[in-house]
Amino acid sequence: YKNGQVDRSVMFYDPDVYLDAAFASAGESDGYIADPWQASFYMQDKIEWEEMIVNAGVRLDFWYIGDEYEIIQDDGSFKKFKFEDVNKYNISISPRLGMSYPITEVDVFRFSYNYQNQLPPMQYIFTSYEPQDAIISNNNIVVGNPELEPQVTITYEVGLQHQFGEDYVIDISAYYKDIYNYINTRSQNFEDDETVKYFQYISQDYGSAKGIDISLQKRLSNYIAGSISYSYLSANGNSPGETLQDEPTNLREYALPWDIRHASGLNLQFRVGRDEDFYLPFTDFNMPFGWRGDFNLSFIYSFQSGKPYTPANEDGNALEPYSERMSYSDNANLNITKRIYLSEKFFFKTYCMINNLFAKRNDLTVYARTGSPFYDGVDLSEPNSDYVYDERQFVHDAATRNPGHISAGRYVTIGVAFNW
Repeated sequence: YKNGQVDRSVMFYDPDVYLDAAFASAGESDGYIADPWQASFYMQDKIEWEEMIVNAGVRLDFWYIGDEYEIIQDDGSFKKFKFEDVNKYNISISPRLGMSYPITEVDVFRFSYNYQNQLPPMQYIFTSYEPQDAIISNNNIVVGNPELEPQVTITYEVGLQHQFGEDYVIDISAYYKDIYNYINTRSQNFEDDETVKYFQYISQDYGSAKGIDISLQKRLSNYIAGSISYSYLSANGNSPGETLQDEPTNLREYALPWDIRHASGLNLQFRVGRDEDFYLPFTDFNMPFGWRGDFNLSFIYSFQSGKPYTPANEDGNALEPYSERMSYSDNANLNITKRIYLSEKFFFKTYCMINNLFAKRNDLTVYARTGSPFYDGVDLSEPNSDYVYDERQFVHDAATRNPGHISAGRYVTIGVAFNW
């Protein structure tokens, strides 16, 4: 009211009007509601026949994706999509077999066969898009597929273990894996308009991996224990990841994202037991490491060759998938603990953990043009000149120099724990 009269220039809106206006101005909305569930059962039996030991097992996986799921629309409503009965259920059976046999008193041979079914992640079945979204969208639309098959991995492994004396054991194993039904995408034409294209997840691609693992272990004796290991891996597939592709899967194989060819590790442990004496080498001086409790010092070092990545040319167009590799990475950790018992049940423990002991900077993510974690290789110069404004370079560097692209530096944790 204004001066006793109703002021018609002032409008009052119901809350639902504001909600409708928010949905109308929000643009595209993403999201869905689904209620899938899955269950698994595993049974294993151990058979000992003379000196041979056989472990045989089978795993049963079952899933039910539901009768339907709902995709949110831009106006806030939900649209239901029903599944065909043949796609609602999936049952997978995975047999496993392992065998070990002592060849001599110090040599043991083993063999294993593993047939593994891995259910596809649900985000590849349920998606926020439907094919008709490709009509108005300026982006590539990828829709889910309820007909996805479980990813099948068949593994064969052989190994040999040999003991040297009382303290040393060497273990050598070789393996080969076949991976079927790798998930990728395939181009589809909209049924009402062949000029409209969208992508759908499919279970079709193939991958393989082979490698060898070698490790030497020293059991605890004379205060020292440790191990050293080396692994070689070669993992390839006919499609490197979930790439949007128009043509059938390429018969050529590429390196897979987790193809890390060489990896090694070193683990050294120095341990003095409770109330145990330790004399400095070549002296009669007794270090009180074992006073009222044990003392433990461990040094862990790991090394691995670079991960593969897909390079790009100066225009930003991707080149051959995963044809370049990042720099190698390594890391060292040092842990020290000391327990002090005040009684049989009450003790406190002091500890010091140093992660990334040598403050090594490892690249976690690199730019495709340059292979650098900070420099992306984008040309910031003015057209027809080589001049770059300082302001533009500063803002660009602030955006591209992401500290998450490299590993964390050295950090130290010191603490005390009590037990009673």
